[in-house]
Amino acid sequence: MLDSTIYDNEILKDDEALLVMANTQLETMDINGQLVLRKACEKWMEYGPCNYVPPIGVEIIERRQKIALDKNEGIYVRDTKSGNIRTVIG
Repeated sequence: MLDSTIYDNEILKDDEALLVMANTQLETMDINGQLVLRKACEKWMEYGPCNYVPPIGVEIIERRQKIALDKNEGIYVRDTKSGNIRTVIG
């Protein structure tokens, strides 16, 4: 019997990722195929290439793309847990 529920399907290319957040405690699979217990309000990245169907209780915050940097270019990166800012060059 077919389920009449409509599910969102995010198609990710190899240079894309999704920042997602758990609204409730749940178990998900990591990139190695192992179960990971996610707590409420925990954030993580789902990397492409893949078709990602977010489970119930998971909110997609934003879609991100890789940033190509030349050897003389750089960006500032902030750690959300500690607040430290570092420079990534090349």
